[in-house]
Amino acid sequence: MGPVTPAHAGTYRCRGSYPHSPTEWSALSAPLAIMVTGVHKKPSLLALPRPLVKSGETVILQCSSDIVFGHFFLHSEVTFEEPLHLVGELHGGGSQANYSINSMKSALAETYRCYGSVTHSPYVLSAPSDPLDIVITGESVRTFFSLSLGHRVNDPGLGSPGGHKEDECGILMERDLLGEVCTNRDRETGDTSTDQVS
Repeated sequence: MGPVTPAHAGTYRCRGSYPHSPTEWSALSAPLAIMVTGVHKKPSLLALPRPLVKSGETVILQCSSDIVFGHFFLHSEVTFEEPLHLVGELHGGGSQANYSINSMKSALAETYRCYGSVTHSPYVLSAPSDPLDIVITGESVRTFFSLSLGHRVNDPGLGSPGGHKEDECGILMERDLLGEVCTNRDRETGDTSTDQVS
């Protein structure tokens, strides 16, 4: 099918028959929607209150346009298997639609785009909005630091008697929400061992 034009947009189904029984047809397939993009001017996509959100907060993705779109389609490569259909509402001479996501779901931290279409041609879409990256903070807090040879650390969480840990060969420590991981690298042999510190 091509070159594709707006006339190709719509819902398609197919069915089949055997050569010896051309009048006997199978049931219809599931519908397949073909959307043609780039016909209208791109809408805007915003994150409210901001695209950088703390884990547990709710963020609103707002598609808007100065064109009166009856439909908006929110697209992401991971979260939605198909573009999410949103109903456009009149707003200030144009239109907009909102979609709320809860940032507790880390999979929602990704890149989004939205498209718009007019009511009588729902599968003829605008150009995509500029990409919007949603970043969720507070899921993992990591601190990396290295200890020089013979350096003593005063940290009760390190698990050694009295909260002291002597570094004999240099330590790279990664601290996250699951605990602390210490990586000891022998400066002469290059051997590496990893200890989990609770």
